[in-house]
Amino acid sequence: MYRSIIFLLKPKSEVAYLFAEDTLRQGLEKMHYHHYTAIPVIRKDGTYYGTVTEGDFLWQLVQREQCDIFQHIPIRETEAYYIHDIVRKGWNPAVKIDATMQDLLVQVMDQNFVPVVDDRNVFSGIITRKDVIQYFANESFCQKESESTRPTNFTMSNIHSYTASLVNHGTQSNS
Repeated sequence: MYRSIIFLLKPKSEVAYLFAEDTLRQGLEKMHYHHYTAIPVIRKDGTYYGTVTEGDFLWQLVQREQCDIFQHIPIRETEAYYIHDIVRKGWNPAVKIDATMQDLLVQVMDQNFVPVVDDRNVFSGIITRKDVIQYFANESFCQKESESTRPTNFTMSNIHSYTASLVNHGTQSNS
């Protein structure tokens, strides 16, 4: 059964992102503020450019010839470099809005989120690994035979509770 990925989309208006033309300082400040380890990067025209990670920032600082990793690096020096200089091409590719849930599953095996673009490659938002796992967990549980103790709308919290109840039931019957 085909199901659109749109229902899992966290829209661009609710997602922090960087512009390829932002400075490293701007990128570091935004990632620190949002407590992100990776963040989408777009061009000024709205098209998806790539994703940048904490590691990308670190390697940029370490690879500079005058950089001693133990030396304090003034934040002002990061204003001379731009996000487009550190984005790894081809890493964390976006999926089109008409992708399948199976396409998403393959992508989230290696990524915390999957960027989503429209037909013009314009960034539409992201879908998180947690939401994809929750979708497949819900589908899997709903396909099993119906049990009166099984919750009908799964969240991570009641998946844990349900799993714990199954484990407890199994250990009680083995005693």
